[in-house]
Amino acid sequence: MKPSDIVAHLRSHCPALGGSVQAGINWEAIEKATQWQGLYAFVVPTDDKAGDPLYDNTLVQEITEGLDVVVVFPQSDEPGRQVADEVPAMRKALCLALAGFTPPGSAGWLIYEGRSFLHTDRAKVAYAFSFSGLEVMGSAELPSDPAQAETWQEAELLGLQQLEGLDIDVDVIDPMVDKNLKPDGVGPDGRIEHHLKVNLPHDNPNPTPNPEP
Repeated sequence: MKPSDIVAHLRSHCPALGGSVQAGINWEAIEKATQWQGLYAFVVPTDDKAGDPLYDNTLVQEITEGLDVVVVFPQSDEPGRQVADEVPAMRKALCLALAGFTPPGSAGWLIYEGRSFLHTDRAKVAYAFSFSGLEVMGSAELPSDPAQAETWQEAELLGLQQLEGLDIDVDVIDPMVDKNLKPDGVGPDGRIEHHLKVNLPHDNPNPTPNPEP
């Protein structure tokens, strides 16, 4: 989930922010780099949490990825009476824009996780409104394009040469047992009765075996 996608969505669908939305890395960096005039919002990626693999033979994991929308309110009175009323309204505006929104490349919509207080001084108050979304790493079906690989398992398998064909020797166990080779009459006797050759041309999705004597 790219913060830039969330920024663009909020600029278009959250008029309460007035278009003053940017991406950031954390509150400390934001506070040092910004000169405060008016209302600001910053989309900050937070922790992610990976679940256990979904399958035994293919690496597919669900990842819950978090983000904070850090909203910095201008403060005109030191006790913050005005901002105290604006905070619940901002939560409603953010949830209207983000809760249920599926960011590009995500496997599920965003959900609201809660609010936390970050900072206050005479000029500003900052709160973080937290959201999370689900992404899936890997695929149950191998992608056709190596550029779409998301795990080493996929990249390694896509790097293998294509299977061009099979050569199969058939040693019939019973009743075609050569007692000169197996006096007890119990196969297999090590003699090849049939040979099968299967060609797998790339343009033939359903190859058929070609028996050979």
